[in-house]
Amino acid sequence: MSPPGPQPGGADPDWLHAMRNAANAAAIAAAAVRSALEAGDQARAARFLDEADAACGRMRTLLTPPASRG
Repeated sequence: MSPPGPQPGGADPDWLHAMRNAANAAAIAAAAVRSALEAGDQARAARFLDEADAACGRMRTLLTPPASRG
């Protein structure tokens, strides 16, 4: 995969696909958190919150330049 972000000629399609997948996963999990909280199911909300956090972590990794990753 190419470095994150815009590249000459546009972003790498694989990177863009991975970023879209992670963003969609975060959005879906956040909606599930809200639904679970509205239903009063805190345990289920916590599980979905963990999923949202993991998706945000994937986005953070994708946005971190390779030289900065440790």
